[in-house]
Amino acid sequence: MPKTGRHERYIPGNHHIISDITGQKIRIQDARVDWRGLWQERAQWSPKEKQLQIYGRQEKIAVSVARTQNIDETLLDPPFNPATQAI
Repeated sequence: MPKTGRHERYIPGNHHIISDITGQKIRIQDARVDWRGLWQERAQWSPKEKQLQIYGRQEKIAVSVARTQNIDETLLDPPFNPATQAI
């Protein structure tokens, strides 16, 4: 003879569902949907992780001070000439 425990009785509006996490039969009043859309028991429910809610910021890639490509010849060292070097 099958058992008719607390979970097997008919309660209007409180039907059974299968938990997506454990695979066990639970009442809808004892279930909750998590952020992934999975049904699970209220005792096993966990909120969405904080690390999944981090969003990056758009970087400013423009150069604030632009310089021309002209090189000032006075800033360059003269080429090395051993004949003109003093000993």
